[in-house]
Amino acid sequence: MTARPSLEENQIQLERFGDNNDKNSNSNNTIFVMTMTGTPHKANVFSIPLIQRLDRLLDEVEDNLPCTLVLQGNGQFFSAGFDLNALTGTSHRPPKNKKNSTNQQQQQQTSTQPQPPPQGERLVEQSWKVLARLLVFPAPTIALMNGHAFGLGLFLALACDHRVMLEPREQKLGKSNSSPTRLLCLPEITIGLPLGSGFAALAQCKMRNDTLRSAALTGKQFNTVEALHAGLIDAIIPAESDNNKHNNDNDNYSILPKRIVEMAEHLVPTSTKGNLSAIKMELYGETYQKLVTGKSRSKL
Repeated sequence: MTARPSLEENQIQLERFGDNNDKNSNSNNTIFVMTMTGTPHKANVFSIPLIQRLDRLLDEVEDNLPCTLVLQGNGQFFSAGFDLNALTGTSHRPPKNKKNSTNQQQQQQTSTQPQPPPQGERLVEQSWKVLARLLVFPAPTIALMNGHAFGLGLFLALACDHRVMLEPREQKLGKSNSSPTRLLCLPEITIGLPLGSGFAALAQCKMRNDTLRSAALTGKQFNTVEALHAGLIDAIIPAESDNNKHNNDNDNYSILPKRIVEMAEHLVPTSTKGNLSAIKMELYGETYQKLVTGKSRSKL
């Protein structure tokens, strides 16, 4: 009898494309797609088991170089960051009769007065170690941001080499009022938490000074266009449509927009010489050390 997948296995899934899933293939167009599925947690919030699941999947990708890794969400959220119940040790029930899941998540964040317990500190520190690993990962990494990214969700994207935002299909069709914009923010200032030394180091490494000031000190929520102008993302591409899908059936890339496939394939050769991680370490070594050695001092 086949064992049922765990909640963590459902929440983050890894697929391999580009070489017909043949692990013995010598082809150099391998793309791994790691998807935060929105099941069972629609906002893709992280607990310790989910952080550990992400770390194990990075092992699998690293064992199959050369390749490119694409990290994406599903639904309305890329990731809303930490599971605040796991972070603060509180139990929170979302308000009833609230239809907008974005408002529910933000109300959850503002309705708790967190005093992180030891397991919350472990969650933060383990997330820093995974971010450090992603920051200097030996394969090129692309964050394909399908939706909102709050807190840790935004830091996951920042740790990647490239960040691309999907434009809502309704906005592409000129119906911007009918589709919620994607929002990126650091909510710590609004929920009474410090940023933390590891997150602060990564933010200083990957954000412009003016962007960091607005994000960290005011909690500004950047919409898609603002995020592009602020340097939080590198590009905006149309949401997947029949004309935008990669149509090579042999590669089975149907879950990715064509431009992302082309970008990922173009980047694969940068991981063939074995020096990509070393170069990233030269660029980001100080931030890496702060992430792997940092201690969470979250109690206020």
